[in-house]
Amino acid sequence: MPSLQRLLSRTEEDGDCLIWKATLNHNGYPTIRFSQKTWNVRTVIGIHYGKSKRKGDVYTTICKNKLCLAEGHMRAVSRKVLAEKMDKSYASNPVRAAKISESSRKRGKLSVEKANLIRLSPDTQKALAERYGVSKRVVWEIKRGIRWKDYKSNFWGGL
Repeated sequence: MPSLQRLLSRTEEDGDCLIWKATLNHNGYPTIRFSQKTWNVRTVIGIHYGKSKRKGDVYTTICKNKLCLAEGHMRAVSRKVLAEKMDKSYASNPVRAAKISESSRKRGKLSVEKANLIRLSPDTQKALAERYGVSKRVVWEIKRGIRWKDYKSNFWGGL
């Protein structure tokens, strides 16, 4: 395992943060390779700092900087807590949600017009599902406003 001194030599101070200046993984997180394995640098540094974590926990930072390795900024959290935190800060962004919906709608069986017809139709879910080649669940979610949300008529007046 690389020494703490060796790892910290690859960082640069930026205010309270220690910013990693070496290799990153495909998601932009600090990584290092040793013993023929790629490691998350926070995991290795957490071991050096003596930070405790339960099996399955991951290290994250309170400063929200992916590259920060400062001891005081590192926290061990469960993947579930991390996913919930990411969902609240990242995936719930309405602009991002509209862009994701737009790209996935290009691959779907339905169009905006068909979704609107389903939403306004008095027919049964079974009949609509058969007519448009989708499941009854999809029809129910469209009618409830869970799927095929109309992002153009949002609070901001369109995206």
